[in-house]
Amino acid sequence: MSNINLCFPFNVRTDVELLKDIVEYVLQKLPRRYKSQCKGLVGIQEHYEQIQSLLKLGLSEVRTLGIWGMGGLGKTTLARALYDNLSHEFEGSCFLSNVREKADKNPSFHESSITRLLVKKGLVVLDDVDTSEQLEKILGDCDSLGPGSRVIVTTRNKQVLSRIDDVYQVEELRSHLSRQLFCLTVFGEKQPRKGYEDLSKRVLSYCKGIPLALKVLGASLRQKSKEVWESELRKLQKIPNIQIHKVMKLSYDGLDRSQKDIFLDIACFFKRGKRDWVTRLLEDFDFFATSGIEVLLDKALITISDGNRIEMHDLIQEMGWEIVHQECIKDPGRRSRIWRPEEVLDVLKHSRVSGRCNFFCLRTHLSLECTSNLCFVFQGTDVVEGMILNLTKLKGDICLSSDAFTKLPNVRFLRFRHWWDCNFDIRFPNGLESLPDKLRCLEWDRFCLESLPPKFCAEQLVELHMHHSKLKKLWDGVQV
Repeated sequence: MSNINLCFPFNVRTDVELLKDIVEYVLQKLPRRYKSQCKGLVGIQEHYEQIQSLLKLGLSEVRTLGIWGMGGLGKTTLARALYDNLSHEFEGSCFLSNVREKADKNPSFHESSITRLLVKKGLVVLDDVDTSEQLEKILGDCDSLGPGSRVIVTTRNKQVLSRIDDVYQVEELRSHLSRQLFCLTVFGEKQPRKGYEDLSKRVLSYCKGIPLALKVLGASLRQKSKEVWESELRKLQKIPNIQIHKVMKLSYDGLDRSQKDIFLDIACFFKRGKRDWVTRLLEDFDFFATSGIEVLLDKALITISDGNRIEMHDLIQEMGWEIVHQECIKDPGRRSRIWRPEEVLDVLKHSRVSGRCNFFCLRTHLSLECTSNLCFVFQGTDVVEGMILNLTKLKGDICLSSDAFTKLPNVRFLRFRHWWDCNFDIRFPNGLESLPDKLRCLEWDRFCLESLPPKFCAEQLVELHMHHSKLKKLWDGVQV
């Protein structure tokens, strides 16, 4: 037998070390897994090419890259695709998943994985890092990585990436890619099945380019009849999908009390509001909005448009609505914020009936029918902090009793909005006794009285908007 010399790029050490190096050497020679791993991953290629350029693999220095964006965008999927495609170019690699969850339960879970890469050219992926402390603890073990090493961090919190060399923001899928991903999930092909075109458009409109939502809803609608699709779409208008909601809510759960109030106010009242105005008003609510809004931006819960308006993805806003809804599922009057006209109707429907007309009543052509002698008591509570009523959604006059707001003592924000072509108003047949003393902002289009109520204490009022009203004076007594 002829002599066979095995030449490996390492020095022979102990048997265990030799075996370990042989395995790593062989793994480096195996074919790439990228093509098979990325099969069916719609939109990955575009992200992949941009991120690969940021990694600058040709440089010998150790570089770090952050992948940042809101929940459900596929940051983990993208990081996994990068790992599978690039790991063969490194002497060692490790993928640490769910850092957010595991770091709290097992603070040393990463040590064995990182330690074996020291002094080598390594590829490290840290997936779903939640805090700077988590990253600093792990990156401290990466200080001795060899030249050419790369560290990739995925997170929802941009503040985590303050020490990172480059940050790549993952955004929503473009419309044609959203359509392709959804159709592949639900139909197994790139186009909607015949007869499902309009239904598919409605699902795509709801998902707004979020891969998680497209895949979750696609899987739930697979092989379902059109009737089931219709039912699910109607359900989504009132009840969000629980899988999507849980993923979105993780970012909210990491906020403090004031930041949560800011988020919920934006979701319910101030989406698309001018940033300066919203910040100033929220500061007047004692919510520390200047810093709080920065936190929401870092956590990708809101964005700022070119017109300096605060924007929020529809599914993020829906998550905020559901949080408020869960405060009291059955009774809107026991929630902190009320913004849907139908919630006002729900409050009225569950109120006691009286034959007198000095109660909060509604004459409308909607599902709730009222006669001239059938009125309803407004069952507000001290839980309610803010209310918006878009009167364009109703068809008829709204009559309130003189003491309609006595059961709403803690309302700080009140907005009744009209549009120029509305032909009805909110009326007070017996006048209005008072408004909540804690009101900070009052906006009431076409207010029907000539003065604000005499018992209204306006000491905390900071904004007053009474467009096209009949006001001749604000209130009796001192004009604050």
